[in-house]
Amino acid sequence: SNTFLDVDANAWYADYIQTAFNNGIVKGSNGEFNPNGLITREDISVMIYRALELSTVDNFTGVIYDIEQISDYAVDAIVKLYDMGIMAGDGSGYVYPFNNATRAEAAKLIYYSFIK
Repeated sequence: SNTFLDVDANAWYADYIQTAFNNGIVKGSNGEFNPNGLITREDISVMIYRALELSTVDNFTGVIYDIEQISDYAVDAIVKLYDMGIMAGDGSGYVYPFNNATRAEAAKLIYYSFIK
C-alpha cells in the first residue's frame, strides 16, 4: 500500500519509502514524504538512529552549542550519533540541525552506521 499522498505508487522509489515507513524509519509529515525535497542534518540523523534502533544517551558529556535549535523529535538521534562519533558537526560544537545534509555527510553517516 502507499502510505504517503505525494509518493506515486509507480515511482522507482515507492517500495523503498514504503519499506522505510513499515520499519519505523520514516514517518513523513501531514501524510506526505516529500520525495524530491532536500533532507536536513537532523532528519537524516533521525533516519539513521531509527534504522539502527539505537538507545538514548544517559550521560552525555559532549558539547553541542546549538542543541536548543534541534527539533524535539531529533534531539536523541543527534546526541546519540554525536556521542558515537558518527556525526561530528563542524568540529567546534555546532551541528547545524536545519542545514541540508551534503552527499559527503550522508556517505559518512551511512559508512559509520552500517559498514564500519
